[in-house]
Amino acid sequence: MKGANKMKRSITLSLMAALLAVSCSESADPFDTVEDFDPAGQLAIQTSATSYDWTDSDFSKSPQVTASIANISSASYYAFLGDGLVRGLEQATLFVAEGSDGYLEFRSGDGEWNSLERVMLFNGVAAIILRPGKQYELLAFLSGPDQPTGTFRFKINYSTQQGGTGGQTFTDYSNTFVIK
Repeated sequence: MKGANKMKRSITLSLMAALLAVSCSESADPFDTVEDFDPAGQLAIQTSATSYDWTDSDFSKSPQVTASIANISSASYYAFLGDGLVRGLEQATLFVAEGSDGYLEFRSGDGEWNSLERVMLFNGVAAIILRPGKQYELLAFLSGPDQPTGTFRFKINYSTQQGGTGGQTFTDYSNTFVIK
């Protein structure tokens, strides 16, 4: 029965991912509203909020954190952040999921950053292209029975070569945010 529930959750998340990918549209630039944002690399990753609250009914019903990713360089990069159901290098909505190049990390008591468990997309993840000057939406669904709290950030790995082998690899991080 436990496996069936996990399968149902994976199917539901894949369907939600496909619907979000189809309905996603570009939005206003979120990067000019947060004072502590300072991109360190080629990607600017900024969450849609700096604080999330488990007592908020919308967040507790569908616990997800969203961010915008903008390629602020003049080069294209590749990452496994796409939905395997959509399959295609051009995807507007990207995911932190098992097997992807995206992570949701939390800061432990000793100051170390650790990754949270990632959800599994039913059809897996796919390689995508991050084109220069383009903006994308990134989603991370929180899973499991626990309601994690504390300080978090997104971590994204990406490469100059499709498939992640060869080429130069990079890692960028989002601003930090709080879940309480």
